Amino acid sequence: MDSFRPLDATLIWFEPRAGAACPTRLLRCELPPGASEWAVRVTRLSSAACTVAGTEGLPGETPFAWLRFHGREPLRCLVAVTGADELRCEFTQPLYPAELQQLLAGAQQPIVRTPAVRARCSFLRS
Repeated sequence: MDSFRPLDATLIWFEPRAGAACPTRLLRCELPPGASEWAVRVTRLSSAACTVAGTEGLPGETPFAWLRFHGREPLRCLVAVTGADELRCEFTQPLYPAELQQLLAGAQQPIVRTPAVRARCSFLRS
């Protein structure tokens, strides 16, 4: 079995508010009011869930959070406390196999495809 190198990630946690639900979509550019970010380490990863370390001091009242890997869209997950400094995050939408392989390979940035250069028309005469 290959050894997994822990990944850096950001856990976005929402303070519990009276009757307010966790948003269902979160973009890279916005952070809603009442949200806080925590730098964490992902110690185990599968397409359905992951284990996160470095969560000491995080309030355990909200069942939903967002997990953002470097350079990617945040992923909504259901959170359960598994230890003093550990959380288990089950993704509400599983990772695609290609995303999982890219994360397991240790890629820091998603692949950015450059547009193909089109040839200029050479039929014009001077």
